[in-house]
Amino acid sequence: MPANYFFYRFIITFVAEFLIKAAQIADIFIKNKFSDFFLKRSGRKIISSQTSSKKIWFFASSVGEASVCEILINQLTKSKKNLAFHVSIMTDSGLETAKKNLSHIADLSYSPIDSVFSIRKALDSIQPDILCLIETEIWPNLICETGKKNIPILILNARISNKTISSYMKIKHLLNHVFKYIKEFNAASELDKNNLLKLGVDRKKIQVSGNAKYDFEIKQEVISKTKNIYMDIFGFKKNDKILVCGSTRSGEEEIIIKAFLNLKKQIKSLKLILVPRHLQRIEEITKIFNELGCDFSLRTELKNKQDAVLCNTMGELKNIYTIADLVFIGGSMKNFGGQNLLEPASLSKPLIFGKYMEHFKEISELIKNNKGGFEVNESNFEKTALSLLKNNDFAKTTGQNAFFAMSENKGAAKGQISTIIKYLDF
Repeated sequence: MPANYFFYRFIITFVAEFLIKAAQIADIFIKNKFSDFFLKRSGRKIISSQTSSKKIWFFASSVGEASVCEILINQLTKSKKNLAFHVSIMTDSGLETAKKNLSHIADLSYSPIDSVFSIRKALDSIQPDILCLIETEIWPNLICETGKKNIPILILNARISNKTISSYMKIKHLLNHVFKYIKEFNAASELDKNNLLKLGVDRKKIQVSGNAKYDFEIKQEVISKTKNIYMDIFGFKKNDKILVCGSTRSGEEEIIIKAFLNLKKQIKSLKLILVPRHLQRIEEITKIFNELGCDFSLRTELKNKQDAVLCNTMGELKNIYTIADLVFIGGSMKNFGGQNLLEPASLSKPLIFGKYMEHFKEISELIKNNKGGFEVNESNFEKTALSLLKNNDFAKTTGQNAFFAMSENKGAAKGQISTIIKYLDF
């Protein structure tokens, strides 16, 4: 065992187990966010069905990775009947999304933290035949403990952006030990492949499968039904213009609300739905609305009529996109790396986003090059939004371009499923 991994293994496990024990004690006296977080992710509370079928454990982080799991599982069930699935998610929002979309076909749980004991408990409960890590879920103890049991490990939709490669390079020697347990990396792009090579991954282990998020699909009847439901929920009318700003981050809301107030003077029917990335910022954003004199309603406190809505609920953004006339992708005007564009693109929505799209560089460049969306900043956000909101033909063409750009890049899921089946030893 290399010294760097020994120290990681010892320190992470010691600290994690101390925190779990502290959470158990705290939970006896008073339930709080601290104890709740660690107990849910301790690996001790995982329930997974015992089955004679081959079981795939999908290990994911949040909502975006949960959507990849959904795509892969739906296609796997069409090609192979004798499979069982366990999906573990790290975040609350990701697990809520998985419950809505996957609870009928997969066992669900929080992902265990990277303590040796938590991982062993999880493995004993789930008993997987294969472990599929989604995108960048590189947890050394998880990988090493699973690999020691001779359970095949794959990294699917593998993504290592230029923004994160420098951090990984600092622990390259540790990763070299961990990566020997990985059977195959299905890289989302050539960029991701090149960054994996920089980290010392064996070239023979890397396949560029493409990004499975492109295989996201919603049936037209579901879109129409969802749109009608959400128009009624918000009390909006057919001729209203709706600007949806999804997964916004600190520093963006003030820009958006100021632009909305100015745009409202020119487009009387304009409505704003603002969906922050993190719900703990609701109070902070509420203050911004009030300071700027913008009347609004919380999603949970809707009135008969409102021009602006601040969403304080989880897991609704995909549905809210169906009613949008224009979508702004949050986390992109400030340096947070952006968010996934594929859900609104699959709905033929025109897109605007800032220059900080490092986490979705390939997709954002594809959308821009195909004129399915436009890059904005604080100075031109309002002007760009106005041109798309006032010109219906321009907006429609832009949305169609976004859809076609996404559609032409489908097919990655098929390759990733072939990789999974290869290692399931049917």
